[in-house]
Amino acid sequence: MLISPATTHSLLRDLLTPSGAHTALLVTPAGQLVCQATLDEYADGANGGEAADSEGAAGDADAVQEGEVGDEEPYVEPQQRLRILMGLAAQWEPGVPPKQECELGRLYFHSVALPEPEHAGPGILLPSVRPQIPRSFVLVLNGGADAPWPNFASQVEVFTSRWLQ
Repeated sequence: MLISPATTHSLLRDLLTPSGAHTALLVTPAGQLVCQATLDEYADGANGGEAADSEGAAGDADAVQEGEVGDEEPYVEPQQRLRILMGLAAQWEPGVPPKQECELGRLYFHSVALPEPEHAGPGILLPSVRPQIPRSFVLVLNGGADAPWPNFASQVEVFTSRWLQ
């Protein structure tokens, strides 16, 4: 199966809403990033759609270090957020519940099956070394702590219905 990065990014981008998932990733089960999309306010390093200045980010970090619980998610650099999400996706297994809550907000994981790979005809007798082909990807949706869980499930349904078209 050939995967178009532009099409995959467009599919992921269509899942994002300010009140639902603000980040969507498609990751291999080993944790390798295939594609990702993030709402602009999260890609620029702000939380909750508000611009974070350096003083505000430092104040939030101090509050988190002191053990106080704030209303907003703690500030995490966009690249660090991406690494954390990829690591969590690599640890998630399809038999485990897809809903998780953590410091990054609400996470929803879903296994996206891939079609069986096409094999060469029986006329080829030469041995070949083939790279391991993943049988599925993991779709990761990350939203705020107040994002409704049903939104994540409906976004997954939208993605899976368009994915193999």
